[in-house]
Formats: sequence, C-alpha cells, structure tokens
Amino acid sequence: MSEETKTETTQTEETKSGKVVFESQEDFDAVLTRRLAKEREKYKDYDSLKSDLDKLIQEKKERENEELSEVEKLKKQLEEKDNQIADLKIHKDWRDGWERREAEKIDKAMADLSDEDKELVNDLPLEKRMIMVNKLKSEDVKHPQTGKFVKGERVPTTEEYMGIRAQYGPQSPEAVHARNLINEHRKGA
Repeated sequence: MSEETKTETTQTEETKSGKVVFESQEDFDAVLTRRLAKEREKYKDYDSLKSDLDKLIQEKKERENEELSEVEKLKKQLEEKDNQIADLKIHKDWRDGWERREAEKIDKAMADLSDEDKELVNDLPLEKRMIMVNKLKSEDVKHPQTGKFVKGERVPTTEEYMGIRAQYGPQSPEAVHARNLINEHRKGA
C-alpha cells in the first residue's frame, strides 16, 4: 500500500470514531496547507475587485461632473466651500472659548509673580504659559524620601493635571511630569 492510501485509510477510520489523529506532523502540515490554500483562493481577487470598484466610483463622478453645466458646477463648489466654512467656524468658536478660559486661569495663577516673570510668561504661546507659571511659582515642597522641605515645583491640582492631559495628551512629557509631581507629593504627604 502506498503511503497516501495508508494515511487516508487511517484518517477515515479515526474520523468514524469522532477523532482525527495524524500519524505524523507532516500529514498534519499537509492538511493544514491545503486548507489555507483553499481560504486564500477565496479572497485572492479582493484587491483587484477593490481597485475596480474605486475606478467605477471615480468614473461615475466624472460622468456626473460632465453632465453638469458650468453654472451648476460653480454652485456645487460654492456649496462645498460654505460647508467647509461652517465647520471651521464651529472649530474657531470652540478654540476662542478655550483660549479665553485658559487666559483667565493663567491671569489668576500669575497674580503672585513679579512683573519680570509676567512679561516672560506673556511672551510664550498660550499652550506653554501655564507650564511656565507653574515652574516660576515653585514653592517649598516636602521631599518624599528625606521628609525635608526643598525648593521645588508647585504640585498641580487635579483640574490643572486634567487640563494638561487634555491639551497635550496623556502620554506627553508635560502630562507625565505633572503626574509624577502629584505622585511624589502624595507619597511624601
């Protein structure tokens, strides 16, 4: 008996009992390879179908544009620009509100700074001002290991920390630094 017939006979007999047992790793690999080849065969033309669909969509848009008169084209472009302007206006309104709130927080935080420090802070972009204010307002902080009070950075409040995370992202150097200050302060307190 050939080896293939023997393998098929063994697999058939064992399949009747509900279990498929392969005599060798090579037999298992061969069956697995055939099964994977079948699956790959099903989806081999996916990329070509996708590119064909993209071409058809593009051709449809071109046909629609050719059918429109010049005035209709201009009206359509104007409508698209109006939609873009409306989207930008919403973003600008949000940004203006954020800048106003941020400036108010910074003004309150700068109350204790010297005029020279205030000038230094005001020369920075709005996004960096609060960080500089916190650095300039350093105060005596209890060192977490020695227990002595040392000159250090002011520990940000939870609200300030959340603002830094929202502004720069949770993994940004600014947020990580603020989180470390808070953790050190909690350990030392």
